[in-house]
Amino acid sequence: TLFIYGRSYSQPIFMHREYLKRLQSYDHFFLDAFYVHERQSDLNQCEDIFNMLCDLDVKGLSYIVEVSHNPTKLYDCFAQLLAHPLQRPLQKDTEYNIEPEGESIYY
Repeated sequence: TLFIYGRSYSQPIFMHREYLKRLQSYDHFFLDAFYVHERQSDLNQCEDIFNMLCDLDVKGLSYIVEVSHNPTKLYDCFAQLLAHPLQRPLQKDTEYNIEPEGESIYY
């Protein structure tokens, strides 16, 4: 399941978490989250929302991706979610940077 969330000022509320826990108990159920948000400021809740989305990953197999409104980074982050969950490494073990250290493709 891919959960796409695009709000910066309100946290999502899951009314029936027991259903989510039940789904996550199955070996072949994966919950990835893609969070598109405004730039972080004192007025929004970007960090709290991201932490809440990270808490949804109980097995450690989900990809939780966050991106601000940068189209290039948005496409790069979405590409990380293309692989089948059983064929991809854990998110903490991945490195998607293809250019030499110190160089950046984001201008």
